[in-house]
Amino acid sequence: MKRYKIIANICFALILIAMPTSKLLAENLPIDNESSKSVIKNQHWEIFTNRDNVTALLVSDDGSSLWVGTEAGLEKRDALTGEIKEIYTNQNGLPNNKITSLLSDNHGGLWVDTWDWEQGEGSGLLHINQDGTLEVLNKENSGLLDNNIKSIISDEQGGLWIYTWSINKWNGRGISHLKPDGSWNIFTQDNSELPDDDIASFISDGHGGLWIGTYYGVAHLKSDLTWELFNDDNSDLPPNWVYALISDGDGGVWAGTADALAHIKADGTLELFSKDNSSLPSNAVTSFLSDGHGGLWAQGYDPGDFTHIKSDGTWEVFNNEQFALPGAKIKCLLADDQGSIWVGTDGGLAHLKDDGSWEAFSSENSGLTSNLVKSLFLDGRDGIWIGTDGGLVHLDRDRSWKVFNSGVSGLPNNHILSLLSDADEEGDLWIGTNNGLAHHKTDGTWDIFNKENSGLPDNTINSLLNDQRGGIWVGTDSGLSHFKVDGTWENFNKENSGLPHNNIQKASLASDSQGGIWVATDGGLAYFKADGTWEIFNKTNSGLPYSSFNSIISDDQGGVWVTSYYWEYHWGGIISTPSRWVSTVAHLKADRTLDIYNTENSALLENRTIHSISLDGEGGLWIGTDGTLLHLKADTTWQMFNKDNSGLPHNWVIGTISPDKTGGIWIGTDGGLAHFKADGTWENFNPENSDLPDDYVTSTLSDNSGGAWIGTSSGLAHLTFTSTDIEMTVEPVTQSGTVLPFFALDGKILLKARTSIIEGKISRVWAVIRPPHMDNMVDDNGLPALTFPKTEIYPSETEKNIWEGVWNGFVYKGDYEITFYAEADNGQIESSESVKLTIVGGKELPEKASLKVNINTDSSDEVYGAGESLILSVTENLSYGYDLYVALIMPDGQFTALKNRVQDCSELKEYNQLNQTDRWPDINRNMANPVTVLDMILPQEKLQPGRYCLYAALIPKGQDLITAFDKGLFTLDGACFEITISSIF
Repeated sequence: MKRYKIIANICFALILIAMPTSKLLAENLPIDNESSKSVIKNQHWEIFTNRDNVTALLVSDDGSSLWVGTEAGLEKRDALTGEIKEIYTNQNGLPNNKITSLLSDNHGGLWVDTWDWEQGEGSGLLHINQDGTLEVLNKENSGLLDNNIKSIISDEQGGLWIYTWSINKWNGRGISHLKPDGSWNIFTQDNSELPDDDIASFISDGHGGLWIGTYYGVAHLKSDLTWELFNDDNSDLPPNWVYALISDGDGGVWAGTADALAHIKADGTLELFSKDNSSLPSNAVTSFLSDGHGGLWAQGYDPGDFTHIKSDGTWEVFNNEQFALPGAKIKCLLADDQGSIWVGTDGGLAHLKDDGSWEAFSSENSGLTSNLVKSLFLDGRDGIWIGTDGGLVHLDRDRSWKVFNSGVSGLPNNHILSLLSDADEEGDLWIGTNNGLAHHKTDGTWDIFNKENSGLPDNTINSLLNDQRGGIWVGTDSGLSHFKVDGTWENFNKENSGLPHNNIQKASLASDSQGGIWVATDGGLAYFKADGTWEIFNKTNSGLPYSSFNSIISDDQGGVWVTSYYWEYHWGGIISTPSRWVSTVAHLKADRTLDIYNTENSALLENRTIHSISLDGEGGLWIGTDGTLLHLKADTTWQMFNKDNSGLPHNWVIGTISPDKTGGIWIGTDGGLAHFKADGTWENFNPENSDLPDDYVTSTLSDNSGGAWIGTSSGLAHLTFTSTDIEMTVEPVTQSGTVLPFFALDGKILLKARTSIIEGKISRVWAVIRPPHMDNMVDDNGLPALTFPKTEIYPSETEKNIWEGVWNGFVYKGDYEITFYAEADNGQIESSESVKLTIVGGKELPEKASLKVNINTDSSDEVYGAGESLILSVTENLSYGYDLYVALIMPDGQFTALKNRVQDCSELKEYNQLNQTDRWPDINRNMANPVTVLDMILPQEKLQPGRYCLYAALIPKGQDLITAFDKGLFTLDGACFEITISSIF
C-alpha cells in the first residue's frame, strides 16, 4: 500500500485550520483551573426541590436497587426497604433533573433519558455505569440525531435503539442505533427506506433488527439492514396510522392501528381483526401489554376497553360497561405474574384481576398519596412500586401500603412563580408555586398552604406582597387573597369586590405608603385603598392605552409603574398597516398624570412581552422582556442590554429583576441567573458552572446579605458567598508503588482519595494523571503543550469520606503521576500530594505520540471496485491530551469529517455533511488499539470514482489550531486509495 508524504498533504492542514475553535471543549483547561465553578469564587448553594413527582421506575437486574426517576432528580433506593442509597441531580452529573424514562443496560448500569419540559427540549442520554461513573451522549459527541429523545429500547444484543424527534422536520428526526461495539447506524426517511420520521412505536425483533410503527405503515428493519414494508398500498393493512406494536413471540408482530388489530406473522402474512370479525369492542387499538404467559392485552380507543388475547387463542373483553376506570386518561399499564393487569390513571389505580373482577384504589380509600399514577413496576415479590405526582408508594402482596416521600423540602411543587421575604422574620421566605404556597422558616421547618387546607382560592400563586402588618397578599389565577397576621384569610374577586378581573399575573402587586395596594389584572388596574374602597383605571376612564396589565411596581412616591401587552389590530385598506403586538410601559404618578412609553417613543420593541420591572434606585426603571434587558434612566434616556453587547446570558429575561444591596441587580433569564453588579461587571450562573437546578429562572430575590434566592422551573436555590476559603483537605488513599502485569492488562486501576471539610460539603472530586512522555510536546517556552488527562471519582458506598473510581488509560509501561483534586460547594478547590504508580506489565512505551491510518483489505494494490470490502481504522499511540480529527477527502476536493464509524456509503453524504468539520468523540477512542472509522462494502452507485485519502490528526486540547500548525504542534498520518465505480456521488 503506497503511503502519502506529509509534505504533500497541505490540504488536510488547511481543513483543520478552517475548524472553528469553538469546537474545542471547555474541559480542556490547565490543571490549575480545573473547575469552571471556581471562576466565581466562594459561591455556596443550598437547593430545595420536591422529588415527590415520580415519572419513571426500574428495579435493577439483580433486584437489589430501585431506581426512581422524578421531576427533580434520580434516586437509587434499596429495593427491599425503600431506603435512599444515592441521589443524582445536576449537581453531580445529570444533564437535567427532569427524568422521563429509565432503561437497564443489562450490565449493572442504567440509561437515563432527561427532558426540560419548560424549554421543550431534551438533554441527551445519560449512562450511569456499574462503577458509578457517568457519561452523557448528545448530538455533539455521538450518533444521536437530536438531544430530544422520545424512546429508547435495548436491541437485546448489548446495544440501543434510540428514536429522536425535533421540531425541525428535516433535521433531528430518526432512529440511531448504538451498537455493542460503540459504533452507530443512523436511519432517517432520507437515507433509508424508513417510510416516515414520525414514529409512534418501535420494538426489537429479537434478532438484531427492529419493528417500527409509523404514520405510513409498519416497517421491519432486519439485522442485515434490509427493509420489509407493510402499508395500505402493498398489503391489507388498513389505515397507515399505527399506534402501537408488540412482539408475538414467534418472529412476527401485532400492530394496533386506527381501524383494526393487525397480526403480521414471521412469514409476512397478515391477519386482521375488527369489530366485524372478532370480539374487539372497537376497531382502534392504541396500546399493548404482554400478559407474561404468551398472550397479550390490547387497549382500545376508549380507555376502559381491554381485550385479553390468551396464548390458547381465546379472547376476553372488558369495557367501561362492566367497570369504569377511576380516571379518564391511562398513564401506565403493568401485567403481574398472576395474569392480571394494573392500570394507572389520572384518577387513581385500577386492578383487573385474572378472574375478571375489578378493584379501584384512590387517595380516599387506600395509601395512594395522589390519584395521578404515572409509573408502575413489579418488585419481584408479588408487590408493586407505584409512582405518583405525590410520591413513591409500595403496595405489598398482603395489600399493605407504605409511602416513601423524598423529604428533601416542603416545596409543594418545583415550578417557582414568586418569592417574598417575610417582613417580620428575617431569613424566612414565602414561595409561590404551581401547587400552593410554601413558608420556609429559618429553623428549617415548612408551612404549606393550598385550597384544601386554607382559605386560598387557587393553588397557582403568581404574586406575593407584604401587607406591612405581618400578613401577606397573594395574587392567584382566581383572584386576590389576604393572609392576615392572625391566620385568617380574606378573598377578593370580581364577584365580591371592586377587583376588575380574577387573573392576577406574576409581579402584579404593589403597595404604597398610605396602606393601600395596587393590583394589575387582565381587566384593569385596581387600587385597593386602606379604607376598603376601590379605584379602577382602564382604557375607558384614563389615558392608559389598554386595560390588561401584566406587571406593576410602586414608584415610592404615591404612584406606580405598570406594563401592558396587547394586540394592535389594523383593518386592511388603501394604506395597510400590519397588525402587531405592542408593549407599553406607563408611569401613573401620584397626581394621576401619565407618562406613556411604547414602540414609537422608546427602546421598546414590537412583538416583545414585558415580563418584569424593577426600580433602579435613582428614579429610573429596569425592564425585562423576551428580547432584551432595558434601562429607562431618570433622564428618560434608554440603555439596551443583550447577549451581543453585554454579559447577559440570554436575551429572554423571563424572571423577575431584583436589586441587590450594593446597587446591582439580579436577573432571571432563559439561560440562567445573571448578576449585573454596580461596577458594570457581570456574573452568570447556570447548571454547567454552578449548582443552579435549572437555567429557566422564573424569580429572583436579594437576601440582603450579598446573595440571592432563585426560583426556577426545577426548584428553589439559595446562593450565598463566603468571604474566605474554608478548611478542606484531600489526600490519596491510592499509594505509590509498582502495579503488577495482571492488574494492568486492561488499563483500568482503582483510584481512591479521602476528603475532609470543616464547613459545607465536598461537591466533586477528580484525579489528574500525568502519563509517561507527556512532556515531549512543548511550546515555544519549553512548557508542556498538552492538558493532562483527568477522571471523575465518586463517593464510596461502603467507606465514609472516601471517593473512588477507575481510569482506563494505564496502557503503557512507565511511571504515572496522580494528583487528586476536591471542590467544595463554595467553589474552593484543594489538591493532594502526588502519588506515583509504576506500570510494569503494559504495552511498550513509544517515544512520542503517533498515528497510523490502516487499510484492511484483501486487495494487493490500492484500487477497489464494487462489491469489495473496505475497512479503514486509526491507531493512536501516547495520545493523552490530544483531540483527534479524521477526514475523508473526495476526488473532487470536497471532504467529510468523520465523527462516528461509517458503515454505509450514503452516510458520507447524508449523515456527516460535506465540508463541515467535527472532532472525533473521546468515547470512541481506544489507546494503542485500532478504532474502525469506515467499514463498508463498496456499492454499485453513489460513490464518485477517483482517488480518496483518509487523514487523521492529533491536535493538543485547548490549542488554537492555526497556532498549533504554525508551531508544528500536531501529529498527522493518512492513506490514499482508488475507487473504480462509474457513478455520481
